[in-house]
Amino acid sequence: MSSVIKPNVDELQKDVINLLQHTSKLMERAGKTLSNASSHNQYVESKRLFEKSGML
Repeated sequence: MSSVIKPNVDELQKDVINLLQHTSKLMERAGKTLSNASSHNQYVESKRLFEKSGML
């Protein structure tokens, strides 16, 4: 006869909360990185346009 493993709901809830918190931190980090990259790209593009126009 095979034994059936019953999940511990409290432990599963704790694991899910922990994973969601970790995911939230990763998403925040990714958002900041993308924002910084976007700002940098805007700066580079503005500089390129100024150089092209002869203003720099």
